[in-house]
Amino acid sequence: MTAAAADRMAKFDRVLPRLRLEHAVYLRRQPIVVLAEGLEDRCDVLAQLVDGEGRIHAEQVAHLAPGNGAIALGQALNQPAGRYEVVLTPPRAEFHATTPAERRIPVTLASEAVTDTPAADAQALGSSLIETLATGAGPVAALARLAKGAPRQRDDAALARAVTDPAMVFALLALDTGAAPLATAQATAALSVLAGRPGIEGVIAAELCNPSDATAGRLRTAGIAGGGDLLAPEAVAALVALAARRPGLSGLAEALIDRAALGLALSSDRGSLAAPTDGPADSRVSRHAALGMILFGVGTAGGAGPEAVALAAAGYDCPALIRALAFDGTERHWSEGGRTVWRGDGVVLSACEGHWQVRIGADVIAAGQGTASVGPGLVTAEGSAPSLGLHAAETVVVRPDRIVLRAGDRLFGLRSDADFALGPDPSGAGRCLSGGGGRWTLRLGTGDPDRFADGLDHADAPPQAPPPDCIVTRPGGIVELRFGDHALQLDFSEDTR
Repeated sequence: MTAAAADRMAKFDRVLPRLRLEHAVYLRRQPIVVLAEGLEDRCDVLAQLVDGEGRIHAEQVAHLAPGNGAIALGQALNQPAGRYEVVLTPPRAEFHATTPAERRIPVTLASEAVTDTPAADAQALGSSLIETLATGAGPVAALARLAKGAPRQRDDAALARAVTDPAMVFALLALDTGAAPLATAQATAALSVLAGRPGIEGVIAAELCNPSDATAGRLRTAGIAGGGDLLAPEAVAALVALAARRPGLSGLAEALIDRAALGLALSSDRGSLAAPTDGPADSRVSRHAALGMILFGVGTAGGAGPEAVALAAAGYDCPALIRALAFDGTERHWSEGGRTVWRGDGVVLSACEGHWQVRIGADVIAAGQGTASVGPGLVTAEGSAPSLGLHAAETVVVRPDRIVLRAGDRLFGLRSDADFALGPDPSGAGRCLSGGGGRWTLRLGTGDPDRFADGLDHADAPPQAPPPDCIVTRPGGIVELRFGDHALQLDFSEDTR
């Protein structure tokens, strides 16, 4: 160990014992806060809420200064009651590279049952997310402090360095409080580059650069068609910016945000989002999970991107019908705008933009890249070897060309055209398959694992998925959403601006 590494270890040996939880038992609606008292050192600390199987339910990186401070992990909405640990370490890269210092503090989530309703109203959820993020470190924390009206001296410079992220560009323009002039100026300058991009964010960037009568028509077309590009972080942030900076188009922008929320609702299991581009890492702290907190009242603020801060600051209130669809357990198989999803019995299979994923709730079973078809209990894919999630499923059968995973009473069988091997993912995000090739088939089933493995022959591609049955497009640009006896109309007609 080098002298510098030894000094870092000594610093964390002094810091970590001075961190404690405010309580030993929390109700789900109580924010979980780590208190720092009497610190003599300045450092960054990663705090994670982890269950007994290693799943990360919340995380926050905070910059601690000498004296007293706090790390806010926020509310753990709709998480199962039980025993957890708050794990305190240096930031992830430093922990794995040079400073493996760690402290674990037991904590219990108690009482209130997991529900099929959001945990609070939109304003409270948005405020909770912003308050939690504002205590952290990094550009998203700086953006949250800007939204809160309490920026720090160096936040403007930190935000200016982050305008390489298109979502940050639009989020800064949506907030534009005047408290970050350097970052806002750089975000404005970046619009001309973004205006040349395909997708809804390119249309909005062009409008914010040079208002055009053609913009409304393009937005209406996107709203009627729906599609995966509305779900992208930069698209969500762009829509919030458009509503804030072009009052004449705010009605269309808000209807498009509802359209994006609908896509996320139909891709979720009891409000837990299934985004195929998240990969096999802990999806409870992904960018989509933070959107789920605002839209559906589940999850935590960890992993939030600029789009979540912008949406929270705007006070967006997800329509009750869309929220109900997110919690609906009905089996659904649908396709729209290049995104295909099958959802049933707590399992979600999804494919979009060259990525596919299989998950139970927020636990990823398998995720891969390449062309994929998704159907009832079946994924067929062409591409590189997929990765397997860290949690939820144990490997019960391993053969040269196939494996079987088990999660509860469910079996997940994966077969390839060529032999492959199972090993750890170098990134630590999951388990990695090496080798294989050609076609990959993943099936769901039950029963004896060995018999199930014997029957894992390749299948034909799943049947083509129909459009979502809850969406009816009416003449004149009205998109009607139906669920049970209720209906909601999104107006993309010529009269809407």
